[in-house]
Formats: sequence, C-alpha cells, structure tokens
Amino acid sequence: MPQLRKDIITERWVIISDERKDRPREYVSEHKRAEDFFCPFCPGNESKTPPAIEEYPGADGTWSIRVVNNKYPVLVHGDDIGHDRDSLYESMNGIGEHEIIIENPSHDFSPYSADAASMAKIYQVAAGRLLALSKIEHLRYAMCFKNFKAGAGATLSHPHSQIIAMPIVPKTIWEELMGSKDYFDRRGECVYCSIIAEEAMRKERVITENKTMIAISPYASITPFEVWILPKGHRSDFHAIDEALAADIGEIVCDVYRRLKAVIGEAPFNSFLHTSPFRFPLTSFGKYFHWHLEIEPKHGAIAGFELGSGFHINPYSPEECTRLLRDC
Repeated sequence: MPQLRKDIITERWVIISDERKDRPREYVSEHKRAEDFFCPFCPGNESKTPPAIEEYPGADGTWSIRVVNNKYPVLVHGDDIGHDRDSLYESMNGIGEHEIIIENPSHDFSPYSADAASMAKIYQVAAGRLLALSKIEHLRYAMCFKNFKAGAGATLSHPHSQIIAMPIVPKTIWEELMGSKDYFDRRGECVYCSIIAEEAMRKERVITENKTMIAISPYASITPFEVWILPKGHRSDFHAIDEALAADIGEIVCDVYRRLKAVIGEAPFNSFLHTSPFRFPLTSFGKYFHWHLEIEPKHGAIAGFELGSGFHINPYSPEECTRLLRDC
C-alpha cells in the first residue's frame, strides 16, 4: 500500500508509491515508436482499463469521454487512514482516489486544436467528479491536473487528465489558503478578486477574456508563458460551475491554447486546477479563496539553485509573454 509521509522540517507531505513503477510508459524507449505502442485508452480497448465510473455517449455510437480508476494509482481506495505519529516522524496509509478522465476517443486529440464545446464538456465532467469525491467523508482535497507530452511527465499520449483525491490538504494549497485569508483579514476582500481588478485596469498582463473569465500572465510568473485563468465573479468551489460557465471556460481555454501554439508551438505543459478543500476548519474560506486554473509550459529543467533555494528563475518577463500571446 502507498504511504503518506510528512517532512518534519517543511511540513510537506510526500507519497511513497512503489506500485507506480510498473505502469505502462509509451515514451520509455527510443527504439519503440509511439505509433507502435498499444494504447489502453483507445476505443475497442475498454477491457484494458478498470470499469468506467462514468461514460458519456459520442455522436458515432461510441463514447465521447470516459472516467476510470487509474490502474496504477498513487493513492488507493479505502477508508482506514491509519494515522501514525512517533517521537519524530508522521505517516498515514496511502488512502484516497485516483481517477483518469479520458478526454476524447481520438488518440490524436490535442488541447491546442480542440473546439470550445469539447473542452467545456471535459471541465463539466471534472466538476462532476470533484462534487462526487467531495461527499466521501475522509477526503479533504482533490487535485485535477493534466500532463501533456512526455516532457511534462505524461507516460501515455492519448489525451487524458487526472484527479487525485487525498485525506489531507496539500502544502501548496494550504499556503494559498493562508495567504488568501491573511489578505482578507487585512483588506476585507478576496486577493484574487483584487488581482483581477488590478490587472483589468493595468491591462499589461491580460492575455484574453470573455464575459465571465479572464486569462492573465501572473505578476510573479514561475515559468515563461505561465497563464492563470480565473472567473471574474468570486467563486471558491470549481465543482459548483454550471453549463453556461463551463462553456465560457471551454472558450477561453481554447483561446489560450491557440495563442500558446502560435507563439511556442505545441509545447509540453502541466495544467492544474486549484479549488477549495472539501472540509476545512476555517469555515469562511469561501469568502477569501478563488478557484483558478494554471497552465505552465515546460521550459528547461529545474537545476541546483532552484532545488536548493526554492527560488524559480524565469528568463522571460510576464509582460513580454503577454504581449506576444495577445498580439499573435
């Protein structure tokens, strides 16, 4: 069974999961072409994945989106947390849920060329899964993320995103929550709403927007061409989006990916959704936290200084990246 272990210095949790080493790797060998790899996510190969949790019909009689449990999960299904703490270390059983959203039956589907309706449906499905997972008592948070291409950590090229639900709130989310709460306590307003208002006024880092959503280059971008996509109205729970908002999300996400493609090509990227926890001791977090989608194209490798110091070095200013994305 996987195990969650806590670093006593940084208080970050690490997942130890030996089972993951056996998962299929489409990119593992230079001698094996990607087109020769057997894809378990393609239509006709449904028996090679766990049974569908949800399956949405497609226009041609097959499915359009499938949701399945990960065959090689980071955290495994169960309810025995087994929290253990000795004189120095802290751990718990690797209990949680790990799901895969197979986004399209086509092996060649790409977010860089997807249509808005397809992307909207993917986000609607993700929201539905977050809502379902939020009802499991021992789970505290679910991270929805996408690794696109091998350079971003993907082991299969068929378009898919993942959700990992866990019994703890991740350190990064905790830091965002605490920073948001501190800003709210001092200023009486949501920090993300303040950022949206400020960026809308300055315009130098606004990439694109529609009636309900805005895409910006964050002021302190970690990587070149990093993009944040946020709802203009204050919303803390992504799982509460409706069909109309999902359509606007699909529209702006497609807009952003097409701009990225025009400037940097179909680069590998990681994207992840930061939303509010399922259960949280500070019951007012809905007032000060704002869900947002982050897209980080891969640019080089993290080296010694970044790893040792925690600082990220970004060789491109967010203002220059915004100009290129906006004017392309």
